Amino acid sequence: MQGRYYTQRWYIYWRDSGNERVCSYAPPTDSESIMHGGEWYRVNTSDASYQYSAADYEASLRNSESYAGWSRSQCLALNGNGDKYHYDFYNYITSSRIYKQKSGQTTAFSYAHYIDVYKRWDICEEVYEEVFDSQHNDERVMLARFNAKLEELNGNEEGRVYYIGKDGKNYYQAADEMRMRGCATVSFTLECHDRAKLGEGNFSWKENGDQRHALDENSKRFAMETTLTGGVNTSELNDGISYWGNEVTRLQEQIRALEIQNNELLAEISRSSVEDAAVLRSQYTANMNEISRLRGELSTAQAQLRSYQNAKQELMNDYADERDGTYRIPAVMHERLLSTNVPCAEILYLQTRLSSILAGEPLSRLARTAVS
Repeated sequence: MQGRYYTQRWYIYWRDSGNERVCSYAPPTDSESIMHGGEWYRVNTSDASYQYSAADYEASLRNSESYAGWSRSQCLALNGNGDKYHYDFYNYITSSRIYKQKSGQTTAFSYAHYIDVYKRWDICEEVYEEVFDSQHNDERVMLARFNAKLEELNGNEEGRVYYIGKDGKNYYQAADEMRMRGCATVSFTLECHDRAKLGEGNFSWKENGDQRHALDENSKRFAMETTLTGGVNTSELNDGISYWGNEVTRLQEQIRALEIQNNELLAEISRSSVEDAAVLRSQYTANMNEISRLRGELSTAQAQLRSYQNAKQELMNDYADERDGTYRIPAVMHERLLSTNVPCAEILYLQTRLSSILAGEPLSRLARTAVS
């Protein structure tokens, strides 16, 4: 009697994603600025091989932030206020040795930072939704209605482009009207010797012409067994998980490769002359733009993967429940008896007793069964 159907949420949405560089600070590199300008942080030393310390790095970065107009703390605050934008702060240090022209003796080292700040966003807003039910709705009619709504929305003056989206399918089972024709129903109650009710429920079966006032073996089996038989088919969901899983991996690998390349560029920039550093910095900036774009795609792919994984888990959970037939006797017994605080051993006994009753009792005696 059972049919396999599904519900699925359909929705219309628009998405806007991208990135923008909001800060690109480069310290002045003329000799006067390096030796005397406030944009450079200087450490007095006569050691020609002096290596800056963590304290030097922090002090020089704070100094450069004050000239750039952007800081790490500012980006952190903006990212924590729940805004739809996210800010990424990047910097790399450059240094210059200051020495006496005649003797070549080192007198100080100057440090400054190049600072870039990127604003990126991935905004998705749903504006319309309906739930499709495969048992009651026509998919072609639903699609035509959504396409008409889509055409109306895409005529907006803001230039937004709207799309149709669908969640994963949520499968369920139900007996439809056609399959229920000719069915008979029996109700039962389960009581103790003191007439206290322990459980009740009902189930249906089709007459085969010979039953009259007794249940045949199939009817008894239908009353006790789960409604979900034949295993679960997750092939469609597995295909979606495989596809989006591969997409997530591909995008993560591309982002990781660009990040590694940028780390190498930063190391080269710190060792390069001002002229060479400008070329390397151009490549660094191009990589950052590509990373921001790939992160937007990655966010979408991860959301799709989670949707398919959740849909599969829900379906597997449905099939894993051995009492999933809500109108089958085990489900009713389990729910009702637990609510009476009957010990588990007693519940098992009552279920076993009811099974034996179904195996031998006529229908007329099944309507009220007392267990003491």
